[in-house]
Amino acid sequence: MQKTIKIIMVAAGFSLRFFKKTQTKVCGYHIKWYIFISALILCSATFAQSGIYITGETGYSKQSDTPDLTSISAQSSSQSHSPIGRLSIGYLHDFNNWLGFGFETGAGWYRGTTYNFINKQVNACSNTTEFLTITTLHQQAWDFFAKLGGIRHTLNNFSIIHNKASDSSETKIQPEIGVGINYHFNSHFALTSQYLHSFGSQTSCPSLNIGLIGLRIAFW
Repeated sequence: MQKTIKIIMVAAGFSLRFFKKTQTKVCGYHIKWYIFISALILCSATFAQSGIYITGETGYSKQSDTPDLTSISAQSSSQSHSPIGRLSIGYLHDFNNWLGFGFETGAGWYRGTTYNFINKQVNACSNTTEFLTITTLHQQAWDFFAKLGGIRHTLNNFSIIHNKASDSSETKIQPEIGVGINYHFNSHFALTSQYLHSFGSQTSCPSLNIGLIGLRIAFW
């Protein structure tokens, strides 16, 4: 590994010296900085780690954009926020020591809203399957990341809430975004925390606001 790094650095040095002499004949001043930055990225990529990770999390969730009580003839409603759970598996590819990109799929079980009608009480919980891209910024032991993608959101007891005869759930595909922070204990174990938000509607599956904390195990 050290031998490979030395070869890369020597090659980058010769490239810089060559383009410093010939930059006016090629592309001018900017070509020197282009080669310099490329060499730095190439060298740092030698240290980069990529691989599969799994995460287990719990925390707090809240449904928003829920149906108006008058429209569904409910007397009142209340929300339960915990306990909840989320499991995920993903792949992260580090381009260098400070930037990574990956994909993640997860499954979530979230508490929901209880609707009180004249003659019944209905609990509408949310289950999700999530498909997300993840962009990560590494800063020593810390990771700062953003997620973007979609979820398959299933709301239990949807038909009962909307006063329909059948007892069935409602499933919708919704966009989802998220931000979070990891703290690495070592190269394999990290404490993770994140906030996720899905975009729903009052007439189908509601929006979800999810705060999570958990443990990530990386296999690289």
